[in-house]
Amino acid sequence: MTAGPDAAARIARGLEALTEWSAALRWSDVPEPIRRRAAVVLADDLAAIVAARDEPEMSALTDGMARSSGRPEATVFNGRGLRLDRYSAATVNGSAADWCELDEGYRRVICHAGLYCVPALLAEAEATGASGEDLLRALVIGYETAGRVARAFTWSTLTLHPHGSLAAVGAAATVAALRRLPAATAAAAIGSAATMVVPGPFNHTVEGALVRNVWPGSAPGPACAPSTGPRSASPAGRRACTTSTPGRSRATPTRPS
Repeated sequence: MTAGPDAAARIARGLEALTEWSAALRWSDVPEPIRRRAAVVLADDLAAIVAARDEPEMSALTDGMARSSGRPEATVFNGRGLRLDRYSAATVNGSAADWCELDEGYRRVICHAGLYCVPALLAEAEATGASGEDLLRALVIGYETAGRVARAFTWSTLTLHPHGSLAAVGAAATVAALRRLPAATAAAAIGSAATMVVPGPFNHTVEGALVRNVWPGSAPGPACAPSTGPRSASPAGRRACTTSTPGRSRATPTRPS
């Protein structure tokens, strides 16, 4: 997107239109192929979380989060039967989800949208007793939002890693959808999340810096926090999202990359 005097306004309008569309979306509106694909994405990323259960760094992170956790309300998927508060569980699961490089991806741009949505979604859904249908609807909306933001903001070089720049947006959109927040509140939540990104360098991927694996885990905490309404977002945060126009799904889950 080209910067200009009215670029911020166009971005804000695009985000508002997107959240108006997603807030009104019913599960019955979702085409059957996308329903099935959403279930595959959920299973794929859950399996990726479980795959990291014996990694020593993940064990250390889990133990540290457990020491400071609040009341147990969401599962850590490491085979121990451990439950933590939803924020801590989402942090651990989000860090585990890409540890073994097994999570799926959206191939039209560099975007592991399921990774950015599933950890927060699992924790919030378990903590609130959400139904499977509501869970999958929220995943479709979160994935669509993360994919559209990724397509709206592309870079000519691999400078910033998408795990740092998109994870908070995907988590916020997914939790907002699960809570069925009004469109304006959802837009505010996503806008606020856009100001909480981690500007992680892409070269961490090839250099083996393990902190890169924790970027998706750092996103769900703010997403699971109580919503305070549209005024909670700064103007800059509300502008820093997407220009896509709602309508037929474009950023639908694709085959793993």
